[in-house]
Amino acid sequence: MRGHVTVGSSNVVEFYKKNQFRLAQEYEDIAENEEIGVVIYLSDTNGRPTVSVFADDIPRAEVTTNLSELENLVKTMYDTYLDEQNFIAATADEEVEEIEEEYSEEELEQSLIDDRESEIDAALIDFLTVVMQTEGYGFDGAIDEIFDDVKEHYLEYLARKHKIELYRPMYLEDENGEEFFEEYPYECMEFEDEDNPIYM
Repeated sequence: MRGHVTVGSSNVVEFYKKNQFRLAQEYEDIAENEEIGVVIYLSDTNGRPTVSVFADDIPRAEVTTNLSELENLVKTMYDTYLDEQNFIAATADEEVEEIEEEYSEEELEQSLIDDRESEIDAALIDFLTVVMQTEGYGFDGAIDEIFDDVKEHYLEYLARKHKIELYRPMYLEDENGEEFFEEYPYECMEFEDEDNPIYM
């Protein structure tokens, strides 16, 4: 028996994006095989998707990955742990362990940046499509320019006017010209127009 899949691997990225806040608070059961006691969970770890495998309530594997690799990871987990024979082969000689992907710090940071920018861009495209009634039309050069302008000003306005701590990982430069990575950058930024009444 292959087990029951609640969230298919082809839908898991969209599911993660829609439920990221909740997944940071709790595990979500996305697949199981009751006959062998396996349950596969999805959660969020510091802004990155985590897939965990439990067998009879004992952790068997846990992988934290980036958004671009999530679909392939989930497919691999399903193939490995939901099928009884594959599960036996995978766990025959192993003790409970945590599987960790090896990323350099720079790769992890860039992955966080890329994933978050993709999320923001997708949300903004939906917003502009409705507001500008552009559904069914491609975004030409003029709209691209509007897109970039709206994106930067809208996020800055939320951060400065409404004091919202926005999660948007990026590299900033300190007063000595040294780059540093910051997940909530707006509170670290210095703006030339600090007294601009539009942000008061």
